[in-house]
Amino acid sequence: MYNKTAMSYYTTYRPQTIEELDLVKARQALSAILTSGKFAQTYLFVGPKGTGKTSSARIVAKLLNCEKNRKQMSLREKGEAISKLVEPCNECENCQRITRGSSLACLEMDAASNRGIDDIRTLRERIGLAPAEGVVTVYIIDEVHMLTTEAFNALLKTLEEPPKHAVFILCTTDPQKIPGTVVSRCTQIQFTKATNEELLHSLNKAVVGEKLTVEDGALELIALHADGSFRDGMKMLEHMAMQTGGKILLDQVKEATSYGENYEVETLLSLLLEREAKAVLAEILAREEKGVDLLTLLKRLLSEVRLKVIAAVEQNSGEVKELLELAPFIDTTASQMKLSVLPDAVCEARLVLWCDKSTGIPEEKRSTTPLVQGQTRVVRQPVKTEVAPQAKVKVPVKIETKHEEVKKEKEIVDEVELEIDFFGGQLDEVMQKWQAILAAVRPLNHSLEALLRSARPVAVDNGILQIEAFYKFHKEQLEQDRHRRKLEEAMAQVLGSQIRLEFLLAQKGGTSGNKKDDNVSGAVEDDSLVKAAEEIFGN
Repeated sequence: MYNKTAMSYYTTYRPQTIEELDLVKARQALSAILTSGKFAQTYLFVGPKGTGKTSSARIVAKLLNCEKNRKQMSLREKGEAISKLVEPCNECENCQRITRGSSLACLEMDAASNRGIDDIRTLRERIGLAPAEGVVTVYIIDEVHMLTTEAFNALLKTLEEPPKHAVFILCTTDPQKIPGTVVSRCTQIQFTKATNEELLHSLNKAVVGEKLTVEDGALELIALHADGSFRDGMKMLEHMAMQTGGKILLDQVKEATSYGENYEVETLLSLLLEREAKAVLAEILAREEKGVDLLTLLKRLLSEVRLKVIAAVEQNSGEVKELLELAPFIDTTASQMKLSVLPDAVCEARLVLWCDKSTGIPEEKRSTTPLVQGQTRVVRQPVKTEVAPQAKVKVPVKIETKHEEVKKEKEIVDEVELEIDFFGGQLDEVMQKWQAILAAVRPLNHSLEALLRSARPVAVDNGILQIEAFYKFHKEQLEQDRHRRKLEEAMAQVLGSQIRLEFLLAQKGGTSGNKKDDNVSGAVEDDSLVKAAEEIFGN
């Protein structure tokens, strides 16, 4: 029964009768036509790609034009009731011509490439003609949601009062784009994603027909990768058969479907939930070195989070809240990667950002250090102090102490002084160590290092290093507290003493604070760098 001369598995093993449909819900809905003998003149087949909508439409066309049903269809022409129809025989001339795609009784139109009003007007002119073959002319309009508004309006009148010899089957993956006036005139049949069992049933037809040897677990993995699409599953099976000479091994399927060891996400997910920034970044960099596609990795990660959420809800686990926050964060990261000129950098920066996010503690209290039970140290406000070179600076700090023994929770505030050794060197020393500073920043944040390379140090004044940025956006990103803290920590390690940063915006045609114009940091005045930074730090 199958067309063994077809080029692809999907075409070769396409269902040819209602009973052969692998999607159970669609099979049940269309079987009602057989048992009742009643059928509508306008159908709307709705469902994801590769679920058999067009194949089912062709089966309906054969059903209505098969020689075995001619007697019943002639009763319909006379206005009499039809008791029952039978499955298409696939042997008569009408059935075979529809199967080959050469029948005038089944006309297909791709709305993605024929979407204008002129195309629909041509179709309407043809509809008025009596069938050249068979009893009923079935018009299949694929991807019907792609029609223009004017085309839908032109089609609407025909759908309201179609000729007796015409049947319309509209197929779509996006019913939301179809006007309600059109939807209301159609009998809708829903095609859902195929289950793994339905996919395996479909794939096994090709395995038996092509006499393939498949290792245990390989077919199940292909079905999982197909994500509910019969067409994608068949294409994957055919690809593997061609690559392996008909002997399909599980490891080969894992490699081809990105489900191998390099795409395992359990460790990465645990590190993200523990917010281990350095370990997460190291894990991502290690995957990059192995050639892992980070977008695919994020897809696997999101799927794993979904399974964890389901399990957490069923077990009433407290972990579900953080998982629900992580899921949209991963999805947004993937979306930004698709738009970025540096997608891997976006992934790195975003996952490190997740680890750096506050868990509900206000920013100023995140580094709070407990003293003794019932006491808390809180830095009230930074104090500006004139700093002499290599001086020990006494910075006033308020310490707030709460004693539980006091009923009214009386607050006792003491004044203490902390000595901080600020950098007292000159600009030349900073410039000599600038490359070392960039190297120290790199493992903390690749993207932050890139921004710093697009700026340059211009002056040192009382322990404050002034850095000039060429773009306003760069300056704003470098000034963010979380970025400033990382830079100051990295510079303190290289310079051997604490340093504070101040960022300036370069004036057009010159600099804002230094006569030197040497590009010591490798700064690049390039719009592409600006766009890259915008993508990386957009959110």
